[in-house]
Amino acid sequence: MISGKTIGKVYLEIEKKICNMIPEKWDRIYLYVSILDSINKLETGEMFFYYYPKSVIKKNPINVYEVPGKFNLEEEMYLKLADSLYREIQRLKEVMIKSGEEPWTNLTISIENCQMKLEFDYEDLRKSPFTNIERNLIWQYKNLKKDINSYRRKERKLIEKYLEYELAHPKKTRQYIEPFYIKPEVNTIDYNTEYREKLKVLAAEEDEKRRLIEEKKKARKELALKKKKLLEKKAKLEKEKQRKEKLEKKEALELKKRKEAMRRSILEEPPKKKKTSSKVKVEAKVAVKAKSETPKRESSIIKALKENSKQPKIEAKAKKEVDKVKQLKTKKKKQSEV
Repeated sequence: MISGKTIGKVYLEIEKKICNMIPEKWDRIYLYVSILDSINKLETGEMFFYYYPKSVIKKNPINVYEVPGKFNLEEEMYLKLADSLYREIQRLKEVMIKSGEEPWTNLTISIENCQMKLEFDYEDLRKSPFTNIERNLIWQYKNLKKDINSYRRKERKLIEKYLEYELAHPKKTRQYIEPFYIKPEVNTIDYNTEYREKLKVLAAEEDEKRRLIEEKKKARKELALKKKKLLEKKAKLEKEKQRKEKLEKKEALELKKRKEAMRRSILEEPPKKKKTSSKVKVEAKVAVKAKSETPKRESSIIKALKENSKQPKIEAKAKKEVDKVKQLKTKKKKQSEV
């Protein structure tokens, strides 16, 4: 069992630094760190950790390296906090070695239900058949308890391969549980006053830029709408103009046809009309009347009409005879006088 005031202080500092990196209420945290000694005695390694936001609805874990973008924080300062946390864990390793503990290569920290659980792993990662990316995926599967069906086919094969390897090559690990006293509250990242002021100015400038962009977008939208309405009005007027032109052409064509018809009627000779005397009119009336009478009546009327049609000739002949008689009388009268 690891003990000692120095180590206890380091644990407390690690807890504080972890909490300071999460700017919202959380439910549980999972962190992985690897620290390796290189050939030139320089320590190398990696660190990543996830947290679950405190919520009634089940939420997916959030990678802390996504926090700056998610909460609009300055990335450089946030990475400095991550680097400070990594250095504190390095310090923990150094203190443990000085107290006579075996040096470990990687560490998993899980904070849940007011407990900080530390799992020290002594595997030689340089001899591992898995890459850093593959180990990250395997660690997520083991600690974040994600459903294996949520992974792609290639990733599932890698997890199955690791589980088989773990059974064939059991590794040495050791666990330690430390009480967690810090409440999971909303934390503010502690920047210096000068930087905070600078951040406020930058935020105000950013807001002004956004406002100007929105105004430009709004103006462009209004202009586009005005252009659209203008084009619609123009199209409507053009359509009305075309309709009027078409109507005028039609009227002009009809007028031309009427004029042409009048010209032709003037040039052409009028059709010969039959002489319509009073007798003919009478005959026409008689004929109309005859159609409604009996067949015998019709035949008598037709005969009468025929006789009437001959009457002008008879009258002319009778007139000639009367003239001749008059001439003979005048001639006899002259002879008697002589």
